[in-house]
Amino acid sequence: MSNIGTYGKNILFNWAGFAAGVVVTLYVSRLVLLGLGEDRASVWALIVGLVGTMGLVDFGLRPAFFRQVNALIGRGERDRINEFASTVLTLFVGALVPLVAASAICGAFFGDIFPDVAPEFRAEAVSTLIVVALVLGVSMLATILDSILDCHERFDLRNVMTTVYHVARGVGAAWALHGGASMTLLALSQLGAAILWLTGSWIMVKGVVPDFKFSPRLMRKAALKELLAQGIPLFFHGASLRIIFYVDSFLIAWLVDYRMVVHYSYATQLVNQGGTLISLAGRVFVPRI
Repeated sequence: MSNIGTYGKNILFNWAGFAAGVVVTLYVSRLVLLGLGEDRASVWALIVGLVGTMGLVDFGLRPAFFRQVNALIGRGERDRINEFASTVLTLFVGALVPLVAASAICGAFFGDIFPDVAPEFRAEAVSTLIVVALVLGVSMLATILDSILDCHERFDLRNVMTTVYHVARGVGAAWALHGGASMTLLALSQLGAAILWLTGSWIMVKGVVPDFKFSPRLMRKAALKELLAQGIPLFFHGASLRIIFYVDSFLIAWLVDYRMVVHYSYATQLVNQGGTLISLAGRVFVPRI
């Protein structure tokens, strides 16, 4: 296929993947509000925010890995991709333990962090926080595999898999909220979708890069050093974005009324999706060379 055909296909799948993500995100948000009710849905939004800030545990390694793999391909060093992938994936698998531990601690003190939340929601918050932390951990692993697909210009495969993930999220949320209001069951449905995403991305990477393999034995200190050199500056950039994205919901819960968080988060999602649309359009029509 010519470069023009490849670029056209990638642009088409990028837009399709973005559209699927927007539709499912708005659908799930509305479903959560209707299924859980204002009080419990606001608690869900606070839980997602708490776990979202824990995404800083990647120390900027996800974007650094994407840059590094592109550089390896450009230098003709494709044989080192396994080395860098195994280094990051091993660290992220290990990060599951502190993620779950931090979530359990937040759950134990959820009533102290958000004292206005009704007592009947606090017990469920503990189990929900732990499951949502697992969703984050699995998603971190999946994004590394997606980066490999992107670096090999297989945006079509990556977007197909992320679209499947989004659809699974929507179907899972509808199933979890049907006839009942359980935050933990909702979180489990999202974990199932994330595992499906990870599994599908692994299969696709193996199809594009047949000699790809992951093993902790392939982890290298030199690879980690290179990744951290790029990742630390990116970490501070990501930290600022996460603080901006989540802290306002916490402030509303502390200073106004935690029941308002779900309405604010829904509006924020609309604004953020609009910003993503503008950013995506900019990358398409004014590409960075």
